[in-house]
Amino acid sequence: GSLMGLALAAFHFTSSPARASDLPADFKWRPEELCTQCTGKGTVTCGFCQGSGQFTLGDSMVERVLPCPNCGGNGFLVCPKCIGLGLADVKGILRDGQNDGRLKVLPNGSVKILQCEAFPSC
Repeated sequence: GSLMGLALAAFHFTSSPARASDLPADFKWRPEELCTQCTGKGTVTCGFCQGSGQFTLGDSMVERVLPCPNCGGNGFLVCPKCIGLGLADVKGILRDGQNDGRLKVLPNGSVKILQCEAFPSC
């Protein structure tokens, strides 16, 4: 199904995507709408560096601390379950989100959110 009918039902979409002005001031995402792996943040802790963003290279004589090669020194990765959007159900979201202007899939395969209010990870 479409995201418009599932996770964003609270926005009361018709044919246009939500705008920040459409949201009530006290709007909160319901727990069942959020990704269970990242709890809606869109990122997960890097398992290689355990979130430190650093990688220690060396032996007992010389050590060198480098940025983690897995996360690029950020300490976190895009959530693989929700592709960084924070939603529990992302089925069809890339197609639907591009069609209605909520997001854009970049040539490298990453996702750029264009309407932040439409996704809990923003």
